Amino acid sequence: MVVTPSSVDSLIGTGDTVRFTASGKDPKGNAISGITFAWTSSNAAAATVNSSTGLVTAVANGTSTITATGPASKTGTATFKSASVAPSLVTTLNYNVSSNASNHPMSAASNGSFYYTISDGGAPSTIRRYTLAGVFLDSTLVQLDARALLYSPVNGNFYVKIFGFDWYRVNVSTGDTAHVFTGSFAFQQSSPGISADGGVIYEHESDTVRVLDFVSGKQTAQFNSGFQTGAFPSNEAIAADGSHLFTWDGTTVYMYDVKARFITSFTVPNGNYGFSLSFANGLLWTTTDIASGTGTWYGYRLVKQ
Repeated sequence: MVVTPSSVDSLIGTGDTVRFTASGKDPKGNAISGITFAWTSSNAAAATVNSSTGLVTAVANGTSTITATGPASKTGTATFKSASVAPSLVTTLNYNVSSNASNHPMSAASNGSFYYTISDGGAPSTIRRYTLAGVFLDSTLVQLDARALLYSPVNGNFYVKIFGFDWYRVNVSTGDTAHVFTGSFAFQQSSPGISADGGVIYEHESDTVRVLDFVSGKQTAQFNSGFQTGAFPSNEAIAADGSHLFTWDGTTVYMYDVKARFITSFTVPNGNYGFSLSFANGLLWTTTDIASGTGTWYGYRLVKQ
């Protein structure tokens, strides 16, 4: 008895499905047709399986042995694992502040050549630039009360979502701004994320996620439940990579697919300021809001376990 695939180990969302198939051979190694198999899962808390079709549905993180039983109680097995991830610290970005008044760390972004962070809490905001190795280079003031700094590869520009509902294009070298959208956002304090291809903006507040078209600023979808978060301001933040969305409570990060299906959660060891959750240059970023002195942004690579 042979079950195909022999194993599944992937970041799969709750409710996603994988179909397993089974086959049998006679003593001469010839395939036997017309066999009926009964399917079972050893761990229904992680995955269930349709007893007649072999269709496996992910339920939660965990591992299950999927067994196909044929004539004469002959069996074949495969392993299904809904993989988890762990954060591995790769890069840090240090910054100095004399006070966190109008200097709260909001988000991190990258154009692939440099890292940029933005700090705010009242205009002007401060944009800081770093090498990809984490060396501070310079800073620029921008006359906006920012909640997020995002980079779009669609046109190679940076954008700021302000305290309010508007969207601005920003020159990160000069601080010059151009008003792009009025009223596209629904939540004043939200700190949105952007997809890896720059085509979609995600806005979050307290378990509601709005999906916006980057070009028009129009809402294209909305998810109203299932996103886990914490108290303000972590309830305002969302980060995105090419395939996943991330919310958090300031310590635990919750990972979803882009259809809002929960995949896994993990804890970041450093950085707990709610607004700061960001994704840039392949890394998930967080930091701590310090009153004065040296602060640090932490860039984590997410490693599948």
